[in-house]
Amino acid sequence: MIDDSAWLKTCWYMACGAAAMAALLGTLLLMVMLGCARAEASVFTDDLQKCVVKAVKPADQVMLNRWMVAAMSLHPDLVDLANVSIATRDQLGKDLGVLFHRVSEVDCKDEWAATLKTDGNLAAQVFFLTVGQMAGQAIFNHPAVIGGQRALLQELVKKVKT
Repeated sequence: MIDDSAWLKTCWYMACGAAAMAALLGTLLLMVMLGCARAEASVFTDDLQKCVVKAVKPADQVMLNRWMVAAMSLHPDLVDLANVSIATRDQLGKDLGVLFHRVSEVDCKDEWAATLKTDGNLAAQVFFLTVGQMAGQAIFNHPAVIGGQRALLQELVKKVKT
């Protein structure tokens, strides 16, 4: 008998690589959601990105993922997939604002200021793209999410075999 979870994990890694897919999906999701793409980075932008990576904790990533689901659940094409209360959505919005302010005004204050001075609004794009990529990796690398993608994984393996 084949262990489905082991088979799915093997297929996932074989077909596309979990880390690469998580990074790609997380980044694409946030870029589509925000409608922005990262421009040419300066050394200050790179420093800000490194600081954001250090400053954003796993709990922050969970909160961002919850906020993304809550926000996307308002779209008419997705409304049937999630039922998020207004109170929950509002709290998640406040929590994201707190995270944004913590990173920009405390954890990465100097890097943020330098990026704003040299690269303008790219500072906010770096923040959201970096945090989104980190959060996406955390979500898409979770065994339950990998295991729940049976149809996708089977289709990818079928295409690899042909």
